[in-house]
Amino acid sequence: MNTTIATQDSMLRALSTVLPPHTALMVVGPLTSSKAIHAASDPAERDRLQCDNEKAITQLADRLREEQGRPVVNPSVLVVDGWSLDDYRRFFLDVLARFVRCAYFIRGWEYSQGVTAEFLLCREVGVECRDDNGDVIADGDAIALLQAANRHLRDEGKSFDWMAERTAAFSGLLVQSHRGLSLGERS
Repeated sequence: MNTTIATQDSMLRALSTVLPPHTALMVVGPLTSSKAIHAASDPAERDRLQCDNEKAITQLADRLREEQGRPVVNPSVLVVDGWSLDDYRRFFLDVLARFVRCAYFIRGWEYSQGVTAEFLLCREVGVECRDDNGDVIADGDAIALLQAANRHLRDEGKSFDWMAERTAAFSGLLVQSHRGLSLGERS
């Protein structure tokens, strides 16, 4: 087993000693790929914007912790030497699936490859999805946000294969959601 996976497993075991399954809240937001970061050409500007994203996540996590008196996972504070973006993504997908009952998505999440994957996982495992104002994010709204982000980036001359894949996956959610409603209405 490589050291990154061993570290992640150890961290998940440690979390399981203090967080019962599906009880925590989590703030999810773009760290390295927001709308503004995609538009920025200067690396220093991208770094500043990333810091702004980290602050927004931390502020919402602090507010939720105070208002709801629940454990709140804040991914922006974890820094592990040697971890890639994929390592962080894998770890927090595991955290979401095991410990989170409700995820709060920071505005602009639809521009992030990692955050859109987290949204899809939430929908697959039944984690409630809310925006940073606390409103439920409906599947149709999520699809519309992703489609608008995809159009915006294409208009800016940027195209990402993952966006088309996510749009298809989100559209699949909508189809499943409608099938579930139809089946539920019949019984």
